[in-house]
Amino acid sequence: MNSYMDKRIFVLIPSRGGSKGVPRKALKPLGNKPLIAHTIDYALELGGRTKVHVNTDDAEIQDVACSLGADIPFLRPEELARDDSDLVEAVKHASLWYRQHQDYVYDIIIIMSPTYPFRRPGLVRDALVRGLDDPGIFNIGSVGPVSQDIRNYWQMGEHGPCRYMIPGAHEIKQEDLIQSSLSFNIVYEFRENNHLRTPVILNDIEAIDIDEPEDLERARAVVGAGLYPFPAGMHE
Repeated sequence: MNSYMDKRIFVLIPSRGGSKGVPRKALKPLGNKPLIAHTIDYALELGGRTKVHVNTDDAEIQDVACSLGADIPFLRPEELARDDSDLVEAVKHASLWYRQHQDYVYDIIIIMSPTYPFRRPGLVRDALVRGLDDPGIFNIGSVGPVSQDIRNYWQMGEHGPCRYMIPGAHEIKQEDLIQSSLSFNIVYEFRENNHLRTPVILNDIEAIDIDEPEDLERARAVVGAGLYPFPAGMHE
């Protein structure tokens, strides 16, 4: 089993201040700390040569994240922090900033959204090691149950709305469908020529994504019921 401790791991936690469903949700309390603290604390526990960077355009989020041990030497530019901005471009900007200003180049990047506050112990660590043990893997990402049936989309046709069916989708049971999440996404940058992507399935609690007020209430109910941190036997 390969160790990741000698690798330069860059954890990027994207956190815009202008989120729509729950404005400035990174600072909303969950349990006894801000929502973003759950992800920062988890990332810091990876140890080794891990750098934890919160990528934000919001000065208050920057201050709170710094107090929690994250590294935020700059704010995300306004043009990369709009509702329609591409996260990939924000990641490229951050990578270039660290290269130019701190001569820092990572081996592995992990994007972890603070909107997914629940992760079982060892979830990301085990995924990291799994990728290092298999030289064919370039990317490992979390997946969870679909929030909507992907077969249920409509599109505008020549004569108005017409139902859009993914080929073969009608044969798939809803419970067998999964979708990508941003609980974590690991990219092994030193394997530029490999393209194998591997999923890690989240349990129902880990798949909770704080996007709307009702999601936050659901997460608070999980904490209030003592279901997180996960009791023994609930890690799978």
